[in-house]
Amino acid sequence: MNFMLLTQKFSIKFSTILFVLILYIHVGAILCIAFCDILMYLKIVLYTLIVISFLACFYKNLWPKNPNLIIKLWCDSDNIWHLGKMNDDEIVAILQGSSVITNILCVLNFKGVDKKYYSITILRDTMSKADYRKLKFIILTK
Repeated sequence: MNFMLLTQKFSIKFSTILFVLILYIHVGAILCIAFCDILMYLKIVLYTLIVISFLACFYKNLWPKNPNLIIKLWCDSDNIWHLGKMNDDEIVAILQGSSVITNILCVLNFKGVDKKYYSITILRDTMSKADYRKLKFIILTK
């Protein structure tokens, strides 16, 4: 395997598809509650919880000013992954077997050397097609 391919850094950008997906799920939940025959106070509480859920999902996965947002990743020759955060911190981690890789979506689960678990959702619109293909190749051959 080409050593240059192994050490390539992948940049993860804002995903419009993930934003639309999160938005549709939360708007759908709001519409379901709107058409349910329940008490108005309960509806208000559920609406509030859905909005809080949307904001939490957006902040964790998409907010560009989130200092803990992972924006870079690369693998060295020893199958050790490096995750670069927005605040320039670097996490050294091992890719877990529970990761999911498809043609459209990659959900990568990592266990850091600090024993914390990290999850990255990568859709095709977060990087170029060639980079996405290279990332899939590296993950599937390791």
